[in-house]
Amino acid sequence: MPALEDEIVHTARQLWDIQKTRIMLSNRLRGLERRGVSPIAANVIQSALNDLEQTERIPARHLEKICAEHFMADWIVSAERRGIGLGGFGRIIGVTGPLDLFPNVAKLWRDMGMAVDGGRAPRRTRGL
Repeated sequence: MPALEDEIVHTARQLWDIQKTRIMLSNRLRGLERRGVSPIAANVIQSALNDLEQTERIPARHLEKICAEHFMADWIVSAERRGIGLGGFGRIIGVTGPLDLFPNVAKLWRDMGMAVDGGRAPRRTRGL
C-alpha cells in the first residue's frame, strides 16, 4: 500500500505543478490583453495554454485511476459520501501523505488548517 500512496502523492503534485503553470500563463495572457500587446504574442501564449489544458487531463485521469485502487475507494465513491470523489481524495493524499500518519481525524484537520477551537477557527498567536 505505501507504493500506491507514494504514486498518488507524486501524481497529485505533478498535477498541481501543471495547474500552477497554466494559471500563471493565463494571468500573463490577461495582463498582455489589458496592455494591448500584439495579437501574435497573445496567440503564442493561448496556444501554450491549450496544450497545458490537454496535458493537465492526463495526470488528472491517472490520479483517479490509481485512487480507485486505494482501499478507501469504495467508501469514497459510495452514494452516502457525495462531493469529494476520487480526484479530490487523491489531492488530499497529495497534501497530507498517507493518512495513517495521523492518530485521529482532529490531527488531520489541524494539519490541513481546518482545525476548530471552541467552535471557531483558531487565530494565530504570537510565539506559537
